[in-house]
Amino acid sequence: MFGKRKGPSSPSEPGTPQRPEAAGLPGSGAGGSEGQPRSALGAKASATASGTGPAPKSQSRRAEGRLASAVEGRKLVVGREICLSGEIKTCEKLVVEGKVEADLRDSHSLEISEPGLFRGNATVEDCEISGTFEGELTVTGLLVVLPTGRVSGKIRYAEMELSRGARLSGDVDVLDEASLRRASGEGPKLAHDNSDSAGGDKPAPGAGKSQIG
Repeated sequence: MFGKRKGPSSPSEPGTPQRPEAAGLPGSGAGGSEGQPRSALGAKASATASGTGPAPKSQSRRAEGRLASAVEGRKLVVGREICLSGEIKTCEKLVVEGKVEADLRDSHSLEISEPGLFRGNATVEDCEISGTFEGELTVTGLLVVLPTGRVSGKIRYAEMELSRGARLSGDVDVLDEASLRRASGEGPKLAHDNSDSAGGDKPAPGAGKSQIG
């Protein structure tokens, strides 16, 4: 006569709510299907970030290496169809393939290639010309003019090699010893004598007469 009462924990009870752990809802400790894609995406993102890191560093190092080698070389090349004007200093070597209108100072060597043109003043140790030079040129070492070279203006040199077919026009002369010292940056011998006499010691009475005589 008495029926058994069904408890709320009975699995067959239709109104009993299920636990989130059993349902496998997102965020549960049972590890639903949405947990794995999130971790995989995180791993891919970290791998991508770590893979792209070294590339910019290596590129910057290569750029710095090229810049350092260019600075250490101190060589300036003016290519064809390029015009340069102004003042050039402390250049180890200037190569002219285009057009240069400048004053060249404190430089070791000048090379004017065909059909390059240099117009201005230049004082160098060595010079090789197969193009055209117009202006004032002082070479304290060797001046080489190749068959296609054209040089005009005031030219001073210590030594020269002139190839057949080369042309020189203007005031061309060999550097004497005093001019060579001045062009090389050495002071005359009299400067040393004046510095000694300026020290406060008066010369002997006979010293002046011997210098005049």
